[in-house]
Parts: sequence; structure tokens; C-alpha cells
Amino acid sequence: MRPLKFINYLKGEKDYVKVGYELTSCTAHLTSVKLEPSKHLKNLKGHRVVVVDTPGFDDTDVGDVEILRRIAKWLEDS
Repeated sequence: MRPLKFINYLKGEKDYVKVGYELTSCTAHLTSVKLEPSKHLKNLKGHRVVVVDTPGFDDTDVGDVEILRRIAKWLEDS
């Protein structure tokens, strides 16, 4: 059985965001996901929760400084 990505679990959807299983990086861009109340998140009523899928550190395509820059830019723009 392959692991379920945390965001997919929270969304209650198996393939909401792509999950990589190889040694090469899978996530290339930051992706924000707004969460709604669901069977996994029953206590969200009245709250706005957004999780962000980001490239990981030691990415095979982008350096750590660039990843931090992208995260900082996303936070600044949000």
C-alpha cells in the first residue's frame, strides 16, 4: 500500500495533489489548498484553514534558497 499524502487525507480525496514515490522531486510549485469541514476535519466550522504544498528541501531541481524565496513570496502575497 502506498502512503497517502497528508493534504489528500485532509481533503478526503485520493488524488487531489500529486504524490511522488521516486527519488526525484515531484512538487515543482507551491499549491495552496483551502480546507472545508469533512469527515476528517469536523471542527473547522467557522474557521478558514489553508495548507500549502511546497517543494521540499534538497529538491532535485531547485536549491534550498530558491525554495525559501518562493515560500516567503507566497506568504508575502497571501
